[in-house]
Amino acid sequence: MNKIIIAGTSLCCFSETNKVRIACGKFAQDPYFEAFVFNLIGLNSLFLALDEPTLSYENNAYTKNTLDIVGNLVSALFIGECLLKIFVMGFVRNEFAYLRDNYNILDFVIVCISIISWILESMSLGEGLSALKALRALRALRPLKLVSKNEGMKLVVNSILASIPKMINVFFISVLFYFVFGVIGT
Repeated sequence: MNKIIIAGTSLCCFSETNKVRIACGKFAQDPYFEAFVFNLIGLNSLFLALDEPTLSYENNAYTKNTLDIVGNLVSALFIGECLLKIFVMGFVRNEFAYLRDNYNILDFVIVCISIISWILESMSLGEGLSALKALRALRALRPLKLVSKNEGMKLVVNSILASIPKMINVFFISVLFYFVFGVIGT
């Protein structure tokens, strides 16, 4: 479970002793809220797996509309979770602010992608726009929110990221050996 620390002012106007901020902080740390977010991520992953590029309004209007509605609902709930945590923790100013954690930055980027996608879709520019299709493809990043919610997964991801420089060294040594044996072989 993620620990939310209420420190300093939030959004330059809500103090540490603000009762609404404290109540929202308790709500954001509640295990049921965390379980709801886990289930929401799982549901979103399921519906992303059902969405396919060949699905169109002409031949599967009901399925496409259902996937769009569920996608919009999930996006709205993720935006609500992001706004709740920004209200409780602050945005970037204090030590324990929302954007001081790398996993929260990932969550924020995913939420921003959803908002940009909504704006482009509402302007009806997205019918043939390849940038919108790319933004819609980036919705596949939403399951990565699961990493930010689970300490064990954070440990695994951090270990993998820490091993990348050493793997690059091994890769270059392997390429060197392949090159030497390739030269000898010819």
